[in-house]
Amino acid sequence: MRVLISGDIHIGRRSSKIPENATGFRARDAWMKIVETAIKERVDLVLLSGDVADRDNRFWEAIGPLEAGTSKLAAAGIQTIAVSGNHDFDVLVRLADDLPDEQFRLLGRNGQWERYTVEKGGHAALHLDGWSFPAEHASASPLDTYQAGHSDGVPVVGLVHGDLAQPTSRYAPLDLRSLETSGADAWVLGHIHAKKLIHHSPSPWILYPGSPQALDPGETGEHGVWVFNVQDNSVQSPEFIPLSTIWYGRCGVDVDGIETRAAFESKVVSAIKQHAQDVRQAMGSNLAAISFRVEITGATALANQVSAIVAGIEKDLQFNIGDAVAMVEKVTHCVTPAINVDDLLRSSSALGVAVQMLKELEDGGNADLIAEAMADLQEADRKRSYRALDCPPPSRDNTNRLLKAQLQQIINQLAGQTS
Repeated sequence: MRVLISGDIHIGRRSSKIPENATGFRARDAWMKIVETAIKERVDLVLLSGDVADRDNRFWEAIGPLEAGTSKLAAAGIQTIAVSGNHDFDVLVRLADDLPDEQFRLLGRNGQWERYTVEKGGHAALHLDGWSFPAEHASASPLDTYQAGHSDGVPVVGLVHGDLAQPTSRYAPLDLRSLETSGADAWVLGHIHAKKLIHHSPSPWILYPGSPQALDPGETGEHGVWVFNVQDNSVQSPEFIPLSTIWYGRCGVDVDGIETRAAFESKVVSAIKQHAQDVRQAMGSNLAAISFRVEITGATALANQVSAIVAGIEKDLQFNIGDAVAMVEKVTHCVTPAINVDDLLRSSSALGVAVQMLKELEDGGNADLIAEAMADLQEADRKRSYRALDCPPPSRDNTNRLLKAQLQQIINQLAGQTS
């Protein structure tokens, strides 16, 4: 038996920060690519781990493509089985009520675990245990009521939309240890848009398939679907298939030692082109766009001119890389004046202290400062003005990046005053 996995499609949305007239970047387009891929890969089942439809305008946008896609799959002998997430807790119930089970089946209605046994050749081949969101929020862990019942030798795959390692989450908090000791052979999760495979043998593999179509610059790297086989009563490890038509990511440019504007511009263009070519080569044939957040660093005599030099790059700079278009969504720079860092690391001046703090952060130190800044960011997130955004808690890496950027600005200003 062969199974395709996807989730967090969010039909109703499209990839952001690209021209409005660009085609092929809607989540519904990604869904139809999933259908085509399932047929091409000759799978028996398609599993969807929730948030297939987006919260906004979810019914009208999603119902047509979902009916058409599952119908095409059913015509190819492929059944679609899903659980609902916090975005589509009501949409998938209505879809399941309108379609035959052999075309589309929803597991775990009303927040109750449900087992569905898939047969092949007249014999039970796979147990699917699913749990669906009964409402937009679910503060209790679905695993509190889960029992695998693994006594008949048929492999078990769990299917649930939830928030791993976030015990206070309102979106079905899941505990890694509970998943690993559940008795299931594998777990397919939804909710997190970045793909993540956790496998600590002999524990079951646990997979966030990620969103098949990258939807905004925060969804960096590869996005697509996964396929796994069930063979000899064993669930094999899943394999990733890239599908997204856009790749978002960072491009670092080091301008250390550059002294002229022409050399600066050439270095930026060369770095972006090279990175775009590497991305194009690594991704599949579906790729149509590459969107960079360019980060310029280094010590240069042009430090005070960088903002003027890169002005307009987001609007004007584009390259054709094969069939894909590379563009710049955003430029940030942490460029320092050409200063003597060694001397400043021993200085007690304000500029010296700032350089010393930045060096500590770059070397992985100053844990107290990072912890204090993270606490401040968390406090800001709890304020009423920001609470509705439902942002993930600030990570250590992001906090470290913010601190370094702020220190770099301070260094630039102090160095400019000194000169």
